Amino acid sequence: MLLLPYDQLMAADFVSVSIDLAEGLIARSGICSLGSVEASWFEVTPKTAEDLSLVLRPSSQSEQSYSFFPGLLDIDALRADSVNIFIDFSALNAVREHVTSDLVIACETGLTITALNNYLSQFGQRFPVDMGVDSNVSLLDLILTGDGGYLETGFGFLRSQILGLESVYSDGSVLKSGGRVVKNVTGFDVTKLVIGSRGAFAFPYLAYLRLAALPEAVASYSVKSKSNDSTELLAVSTRLLSTGLPLSALEIVEIENEYQLIVQVEGPSQLVSDLSRQLERELSGFNVLLIDNVQSQSILSNCAASSNDYSVEVAASLSLLRELLERLHGKSNNRTRGRLRLRPACGRLYLHSSSKEQVDSDLALVTTILNSCRQATDGSALANWEALTFAARYGLFRTKSRRLALTSLAADNLYKRIKEKFDAKQCLNPQANFVG
Repeated sequence: MLLLPYDQLMAADFVSVSIDLAEGLIARSGICSLGSVEASWFEVTPKTAEDLSLVLRPSSQSEQSYSFFPGLLDIDALRADSVNIFIDFSALNAVREHVTSDLVIACETGLTITALNNYLSQFGQRFPVDMGVDSNVSLLDLILTGDGGYLETGFGFLRSQILGLESVYSDGSVLKSGGRVVKNVTGFDVTKLVIGSRGAFAFPYLAYLRLAALPEAVASYSVKSKSNDSTELLAVSTRLLSTGLPLSALEIVEIENEYQLIVQVEGPSQLVSDLSRQLERELSGFNVLLIDNVQSQSILSNCAASSNDYSVEVAASLSLLRELLERLHGKSNNRTRGRLRLRPACGRLYLHSSSKEQVDSDLALVTTILNSCRQATDGSALANWEALTFAARYGLFRTKSRRLALTSLAADNLYKRIKEKFDAKQCLNPQANFVG
């Protein structure tokens, strides 16, 4: 989670304010000038689930408007019409239960992925979600963003790795969904609703995770097209997926205007050796380099989503993404855009940048491409992109997503009804907008 240093907040007028919270929970507070108005803010550090409930409870007991954000202070997320409370989960970092025989662990969401896997390594296990070399990514970051890292190719979406959650509602009450063993589940799956919601419905403080054994061997390859053509890499990715080879990672990344495909396999040593020979045959005709795992992590983490993510994400079928990639590649020579990352097995394309201005520019670029394809009569698959979804992310808290479908009005109404059910006063991360 990103904490802006004070030297970036020099223009803000910070003064002491008070709020009806236990003094031990408040780390710091102030008032920030937002143009002609002022916004009060608090940073709180709950150490238990009861503390977390206490922080959220005032929203249901007062006429005062509150905005709660699951993370550290972010000036751009402040709302002038409410008391802004930023909740630091870092003290909620305990391992509650670990059943090694069942490959299941229950731990608090302030725990970082690095700390979790360091603990699990002594048992020959790991949580199969890898964000590369970024050691500060917490379970909460993953749950809020919904990105399971580059191992999603082999282990599936993050939603399949989280068996259950214990979360806090906007009124401070506790919501339990799923658990260590999920059998005969009926009704609405709240766990999957919370994952990727950016904290719009509930704040998870405890997660039940599905684990995997540490691999005996790992082999990673960097594959480059001789003409630096990203569409060629997507074509070979599609072919690799069709072979049924058990790939743990398959990701197209862009670093300094050069595209490369990272392919990774893991498992018993003999299996990895056999898979490596098959991969080398499939990848003949490309520039293929065997790289060590540290190097592959470094390359992949350069393009990984993070808690302070600025990006545009497009989710669609591979045929739609292929055409979009061709048009993005054609425009890259005359227009600056974010760094590209594509995960073929999951049907997701990202443009990562470092500023909200670049996100706006990338969003406009993608929208222009889609609109031009809709107006064209050349038989492009993108002429009908009702099944396509894209999202613009302006950091951890601020996001807007939309499904470009003829039934979007019904989807919008469904989101609003769910939001009202979970958060009637619209106080949980009000900057997350899934219909904008």
